[in-house]
Amino acid sequence: VTTDLGVTCFIFGAAYFLWRTCRRWTVANLAGVTIFVALASVSKFSAVLLVPMVVLLLAVAVASRQMSGRRAIGIGALLAITTYAAIWAVYGFRYAPSATAEWLVRIQDTAFATRAPTLTPLLSWIDSHRLLPNAFTQGFLFHHTAIAQWPAFLSGRLSAGGWWYYFPVAFLLKTPIALLILLGAGFVLCVYRRHLLGSITIAFLLVPVIVYLAAAMASGINMGVRHILPIYPLVLLLAAVAARELLMARARAARLGLAALMVFSAGEVARANQQPLTFFNAFAGGPANGFRHLSDSNLAWGSNLKALKAWMDARGVAHVNLAYFGTADPAYYGINCTYLPGSPSFASDVVARPRLPGFVAISGTILTGVYLDPRWRLFYRPFWDLEPAAVIGNTMRVYWVERWPEDTPSAAAADVHLSLADALLLGLQWADHAAVHYQAYLDHRSDDVAVLTRLGVALAESGRYDESVGTFIRVTQLAPADRGARQNLELVRRRQRVAQAPP
Repeated sequence: VTTDLGVTCFIFGAAYFLWRTCRRWTVANLAGVTIFVALASVSKFSAVLLVPMVVLLLAVAVASRQMSGRRAIGIGALLAITTYAAIWAVYGFRYAPSATAEWLVRIQDTAFATRAPTLTPLLSWIDSHRLLPNAFTQGFLFHHTAIAQWPAFLSGRLSAGGWWYYFPVAFLLKTPIALLILLGAGFVLCVYRRHLLGSITIAFLLVPVIVYLAAAMASGINMGVRHILPIYPLVLLLAAVAARELLMARARAARLGLAALMVFSAGEVARANQQPLTFFNAFAGGPANGFRHLSDSNLAWGSNLKALKAWMDARGVAHVNLAYFGTADPAYYGINCTYLPGSPSFASDVVARPRLPGFVAISGTILTGVYLDPRWRLFYRPFWDLEPAAVIGNTMRVYWVERWPEDTPSAAAADVHLSLADALLLGLQWADHAAVHYQAYLDHRSDDVAVLTRLGVALAESGRYDESVGTFIRVTQLAPADRGARQNLELVRRRQRVAQAPP
């Protein structure tokens, strides 16, 4: 449904027709590779990886004497010319994004440009000489800079720049186990029977996978396995090598083994319960535990609101506290909710404290905390190991909450507790919960007068006047010259007397 599937189709088509062209030089094969390379290039910016793929594959063809060097150069020139023409054609052979020539995009003038010190000058030069449409050049630059330092989540860990091994791990967790087994066996067979299959065929299977996967691993963009979707058609071909071998084996056990793999795979896929985006294999604990390993498009893109509404209607739930990762408006589906921190940007002005006791629905990506400030990660962390009352669409977890759970205080998180306490007291007007986190901070820094004062305010706002008085007495002892501390103490004592006075 996004450009990922389109570029996957066209990159595979380009590799296939280039393979055919190397084996048999015909107009139809040459037209096929030309069309598919052009289509890939205007589908997604990552199709630029076709350049090293095609160069390497043509080099293999020349080295294996499947094609002359002159013919390989001719193919490369043809692909470059037709792709260049296709890009201009998609943009209507117009440099400016609109009829108003002055309205141009200039990503190189933004803060994003500093993230690509090598790429930015090159694309700026191309744009200044109008060698490509402005929207294409600037879009390419934005694509490679806007998410260059995107936060990433992997198996309970967070990173600002990702991990080089993110995509191999994601591939192992998001690919059916039966396919992984057949892939491994197919790779071994390709190596073992390389003389039978031919070096050029093996190169066409492996080179695109290696190039695309290596580029993804080096990119630092660890958002979803969809970013390596173009390797899957070739992975399936490698797995098919093993499947064919098992089907043609004389031993009955081989065919029964393949059948068993297929049955196991069907059951594994069925666990996704018609939610294919949420699929995780048994290595990850299945779809219900996927949020413990990966986030974002590996889990869901806000597709659970209709299912949440159906669950609420079936159980007569009139209201839910919602921390939702997505962009759709829950009100459109008739969901009566209180928006919690981490909700979509359109709800940022109405985020409030939860109505408790009540149900709390939290998207898996929110639970991982990958896109949250540290204080809100701490806010949701206690839910990580709680048993939910329901799991919606394999990703959204619904809890019945009497009192908001608390995380175990630690010295390392003291400053985060303080930040969360301030947000709860000043932002959500949730004084009793703020007091918990002020105290967690003070457990490790007990003489901080400013925080003791805030704790006293939070306790007073919660109606816990005895504790508030004791806290402000402590403040006056630590800061005897502070007139404000004595005034606060007297004010709380007056409120205490009013609260304790008989009606």
